[in-house]
Amino acid sequence: MTKDPLTPETLKNRILSELYHSDEDVLFFTSRINPQIEEFNISIDSELTIHLWNVYVDPEDSSFHYAIVFEEEENIFGLAHCTENGNYFIGYYGSFLDALHSM
Repeated sequence: MTKDPLTPETLKNRILSELYHSDEDVLFFTSRINPQIEEFNISIDSELTIHLWNVYVDPEDSSFHYAIVFEEEENIFGLAHCTENGNYFIGYYGSFLDALHSM
């Protein structure tokens, strides 16, 4: 049996389902989750990159903010820094809520 490809809508529904079963404000996140695949540097000193789903960006209006990312093959959420100079992957944290609470 082949696995259905992940779509932005399926990933968003998965995150919202996790939020519905938590104490988080689901309405706050509903319009702020817009999954899209982006390139992330694996470190500041490296040119190696990975492609991850960027699912949520901290709403702070600044040149530096956190993003929650999703790695499809490993089925795990993590964090990244987004700056004017590029996106930098920090690490994996588990569920969406695990990543959110680590921000």
